[in-house]
Amino acid sequence: NIGIAILKILNNFLNIKEIDQQIVEKILAKVLSQISSSDDQIVDIVLNLSKKLEIVNHTNLLKFLYQILIENENKIMRNEAYEILSTCEFYSDNLKYINETVELEKKCLTKIIDTEENIFEDCLEQVKMKNKLTLNCFHMLTEL
Repeated sequence: NIGIAILKILNNFLNIKEIDQQIVEKILAKVLSQISSSDDQIVDIVLNLSKKLEIVNHTNLLKFLYQILIENENKIMRNEAYEILSTCEFYSDNLKYINETVELEKKCLTKIIDTEENIFEDCLEQVKMKNKLTLNCFHMLTEL
């Protein structure tokens, strides 16, 4: 509950970008590691906060958005997390897996595929390498 309260306080700052971003990152590191990416109330707060920050500077926020994309049952929340993540122009090498997941998600959501086999291969490779597949990709595969 304290974590949710802290996120709400951060979310209510009008000019959160004016706060020292290292402090914000430390707060996010502590809070986001203790909350669930499946709780829609919390996810909604985090998604709103993500829109106010330059998320490429907040590793913990990027990782939490990735978790939403992978685990959250709410398709609207997953799609919103995808939209936010897809606006990032780059990731550091240790977050490359997020970029790869966003690219696969883009293929699944827009159904830009040459053949069904191609998307199957991409999804299997993702599962093989990361042992995780986004729910949107999983649902798309089950519809084929």
